[in-house]
Amino acid sequence: MEAKSLCLEQSVDRLVVVSDLHAFLGPLCKIDEWRAKLPGRSQVIVNGDLFSTGTEPLETLQWVRARAGEFVVMGNHDEEVLELSPGHHPLYDAAGVSEALTVDQRQYVSQFPYRLEVHWRGHLLRLMHGHRTLSGQMRPPDSFMTKPSQLVRLYGDPNVDLTILGHTHFAFLHQDGDTIVANCGSVSLPILAVRKDGEGVIPQTDALVLEPEGDLRSTFLSVSEGEGALAVEIVRFGYDRGEALQRLEQVGYPHMQRLRLLSAEGLLI
Repeated sequence: MEAKSLCLEQSVDRLVVVSDLHAFLGPLCKIDEWRAKLPGRSQVIVNGDLFSTGTEPLETLQWVRARAGEFVVMGNHDEEVLELSPGHHPLYDAAGVSEALTVDQRQYVSQFPYRLEVHWRGHLLRLMHGHRTLSGQMRPPDSFMTKPSQLVRLYGDPNVDLTILGHTHFAFLHQDGDTIVANCGSVSLPILAVRKDGEGVIPQTDALVLEPEGDLRSTFLSVSEGEGALAVEIVRFGYDRGEALQRLEQVGYPHMQRLRLLSAEGLLI
């Protein structure tokens, strides 16, 4: 899980950066449709959390391996799969995924770095899931609730042209001069707010209260380059969440009420 530096070919016209897939294949098929309509050549980069929750972890891994290759970052749930002892559990569970992985697949996942630095067209891009610090130290379990302004302070670096994060399931874009910090959000299930006992509903934004009309669509980042400058866009899209939730219900997922609330309102309890 060391930091890794890679060079991306100049012939790549666009980067498609996704995060927090969580074993849902449906949104990945929608991204394939979106990419198919693009002119030129695009490169997928995955910013962590392939596993845990959805029913299609192996298919998700296959999608990532075929489209991103070595351009993948380690997420906290990916680490969990590697650390757990295999056991007889369903595939939505980390231990079930751990058991299902082949030796080759496990080796592929184990090589994901916690920090990936990509050199592309004269720019330096840094990708981190966000559950570890810049030096690689593990952050607290509730680090997925970190506000955008806090993330900018923690990870923003004037020596890096673009820093991309995940983990919070909430997309944002912050630019200060030539330095950009962005979050992919989640292609599976975005989080708009978290309800904590004794603290009430806490928005994922910097706002004190939850906005009444939050956007519940899934998100990823599109990064292009022109005239020496990077252009970053949050792309929002929908997929058939009802079908994905039905599959989980059929296999006995134990937290369906919690997941349905997250899907319908963006509220995690």
